[in-house]
Amino acid sequence: MPGLFGFLGLMMVFKAFSERNHPRLALMLVMANHFWIALAVSFNETFDYKQTLIYLSGVVLAGGTGYWILNRLRKKEKDHFDLNQYYGHVY
Repeated sequence: MPGLFGFLGLMMVFKAFSERNHPRLALMLVMANHFWIALAVSFNETFDYKQTLIYLSGVVLAGGTGYWILNRLRKKEKDHFDLNQYYGHVY
């Protein structure tokens, strides 16, 4: 069972790194990967679940912030909101 969860997380990372048209989807896939890996680790290790909550709270906080920033960027740069020819923003 943990191997299956780890494999699902790995597939999500592969899909996220190959995603070029939807940056928010790529971010959500990377965030989901953390949840699958935490679930896989919870089957194999003996630890306090508070540690998992601390870890996943950081993932949720950083992912929520990233999603908010990507939404702001999408509203400002509608024509250039993909990862095909993205070279960054320098002002």
